[in-house]
Amino acid sequence: MLRIHTILAAVDFDEYLCRIARTAVQFAHTFGGRLHFLHVNEPMAGTPSLVAGSLHTRAHTADELKESVSTHVPSELLSSVNTEYIVEKGDVVKTIIEKAEELEVDLIVIGNPSESSVLRFFSSPTEDGVLHRAMCDIYAVSTHRK
Repeated sequence: MLRIHTILAAVDFDEYLCRIARTAVQFAHTFGGRLHFLHVNEPMAGTPSLVAGSLHTRAHTADELKESVSTHVPSELLSSVNTEYIVEKGDVVKTIIEKAEELEVDLIVIGNPSESSVLRFFSSPTEDGVLHRAMCDIYAVSTHRK
C-alpha cells in the first residue's frame, strides 16, 4: 500500500507556485500527511550587485512563503493539513535533497515548466537533479495544464 506521511513541496515565487501548492496540499489532505513547503534562495539572492541591471533576485522569507501559498490554496483545504514553511539559502538541488533526507520525506512535489509536449521529455536542471538524487518518490506537476 502506498504510504505518504511526509511531503516536501519545492516552490519558487513564480507563476507555477499556485499549481504546485494546490497539488501538494491535495496529496497531504488525501494521505493525512505532513506538508513542508520549501523555497530555496539562490546564494546571491538578496545581495547588492555592482553591475547595473543585475539579475540577482531578492531573498524571500518563510512568512512571505506562507502568505503566498495561502493566497493560492483555499483556506478550508489548507487548514486541514499540518503545514510548515521553510526557506533556505544555497544550491537549489542540493538543498532540496538534503531537506528531503533530513525530514524523511516520502514524496517530493516539484514543477515541470516544460512548455511543449516535445520538451516535456526533457526536464529542467532542478527537476533533473532532484529526480536523479532523491531517495523518495517524486511527483512532477505539469505547470501548463489548465
